[in-house]
Amino acid sequence: MNIDKFDFIPTPPPGDKGWAAHSIYFEVLGDQGFPGLFLFLSIIFLSFKKLASIEKFYFDLESKNCWQYRLSKMIKISIMAYCVAGAAVSLAYLELFYAIVSIVVCLDMVMKDDINKINTVD
Repeated sequence: MNIDKFDFIPTPPPGDKGWAAHSIYFEVLGDQGFPGLFLFLSIIFLSFKKLASIEKFYFDLESKNCWQYRLSKMIKISIMAYCVAGAAVSLAYLELFYAIVSIVVCLDMVMKDDINKINTVD
């Protein structure tokens, strides 16, 4: 085996065992420490808080059939499933979670645009 072919990339020799945290929370805690865990949990909490405000705005504004209301409820369920299932798997850096968080940010921008439209009409 030619393990030193790419000598500019530090690679462990074959046979070293990898370590797994088996939880997204312990994975973040082990990699980033308590500040990283605080930021990770803050992202989750603030996403839930923002989704709750989006649901409230569109529930009060229109019927429950508007797409923003339904999307915010489904995203909340997706984040809850990630948090519950994440207690048993090491997927803290799964790209899908951060894509879902970015959808929350985009949905918040849509809500702010709708608020501006309502304020300019009145």
